[in-house]
Amino acid sequence: MCAPCCQQAVVSARPQRDTRPTNNRGGFVCEHCLRPVTDYRICSSRVISQATMVKILRECLTTLILVSLAASQGADPRLAEVLLCTTVAPADQCNLQVTYPTVGTVRCDANFSNADVDAMLQAPKLKVPLGPVYGRVVVVMFDLDAPVSEQPKDGFVHWVAEATVDSTGNVQTTSQLKDYYQPKPPVGKGSHRYQFYVYDFPPGATLQVTDGRAFQLCQFVRTNGLNQPIASFQFRYARTV
Repeated sequence: MCAPCCQQAVVSARPQRDTRPTNNRGGFVCEHCLRPVTDYRICSSRVISQATMVKILRECLTTLILVSLAASQGADPRLAEVLLCTTVAPADQCNLQVTYPTVGTVRCDANFSNADVDAMLQAPKLKVPLGPVYGRVVVVMFDLDAPVSEQPKDGFVHWVAEATVDSTGNVQTTSQLKDYYQPKPPVGKGSHRYQFYVYDFPPGATLQVTDGRAFQLCQFVRTNGLNQPIASFQFRYARTV
């Protein structure tokens, strides 16, 4: 039977038919303590299948691994928050080619000077790796380290656009939901990480974006039902004047 902790759990959601087995051959566990259910007539918690339990545990384990990875790399809470909805940090993946008309193709995780960033007045050209045939995609650029608030979830969004990908991997913008805003962090506030993401986006869906420039990447991903990014990238800039 379930552990004593289950005796004050929520009301059971048992099958309607009264043909419940009195052993655990059916492979069910208690939702409250995750122990095998040996007698449905005694357990007062809600019963779930072992397959469902495995799925729940896998999701929890994935989250723990990502947070532990961020901690092992000396990452701050803001990066740890981003890693909750991306399996690889942009600085580690960097499979998105970012090219500014005035600067050229940007090197992965490069540190830029004031002169370079001052010239980034226009949105860059993007190119994703060749692979599956992509339809609509969503482009996001945001400053992970912007002092929007004290919350690690909040960053500053610089660009959100809908786009398509041609046969060579070039990203062609079709509409902008947040106009491109060039990098311009506060003077003397250290290095800021500017991250780019490209997500596959289902046809016919409507992209939802919050007002203003305060931005939470994981909330945006969940709200719009996005999967892992098909490409991502990062560069850095510490403004001195």
